[in-house]
Amino acid sequence: MSPTSVDWSSIGCVCFDVDSTVCVDEGIDELARFLGCESEVQAVDVVQRLQDNGLHVCLVSGGFYPLVEPVAKLLNVPLENVYCNQLLFRDDGAYLGFDDTVPTCRSDGKATVVDGLIRRFQTGVIIVGDGMTDAKACPPATFFIGFGGNADRPPVRAATPYFCTTMQELLELFQSVGLVL
Repeated sequence: MSPTSVDWSSIGCVCFDVDSTVCVDEGIDELARFLGCESEVQAVDVVQRLQDNGLHVCLVSGGFYPLVEPVAKLLNVPLENVYCNQLLFRDDGAYLGFDDTVPTCRSDGKATVVDGLIRRFQTGVIIVGDGMTDAKACPPATFFIGFGGNADRPPVRAATPYFCTTMQELLELFQSVGLVL
C-alpha cells in the first residue's frame, strides 16, 4: 500500500519505541554503558522535525525509566510524554521490584498507552517500533510503522505496509505524507 494512497491528515501524535528503535541496543544490554546512550541515539532530527511541525512526540517503551529519561531529554521529548516501566526501591535504596500498575509492564500495554494518547490529544496516533508489542498497538493506533534499522524482525516487517530501515527513510516517509515539511 502506497503511503500516499491513505489519509494521514488525522495524525497529531507519533510514538516511538526506545530500545532498538530510537537507541541502537536493547536497554538491558546497555545498562552498564548507560551514560553512553547519547552517541547511539539516531532520532534527534526526526523528532525535532515532527515537533517543529506541531506533532506531539511520545516515547513508549517496555524499558525502565532511568534508561529512557535521558533519551527523552536528549530528544527534547517532554517527560509527561514518556511511558515506560518504573523501578521501585525502599527508602534505604534496596530494590523492591517494578510497578505492576504501569501499562507498559504488560504485553498489551503499548496499546493501552496509545488508546490513552488518542483521548488525551484528540488525534490519530502513529506508533514506530521494532517489535510485535509495537505492531499490536495498531489498532488503536492509526498506523504502525515498523523499524528495522537496528533489529530487522520478519514478523514485524510482515505486520505493516510501512517499514523503514533508517531514520532518514522514516523522515522521508513522514515528508511524503505531509506530516513534516
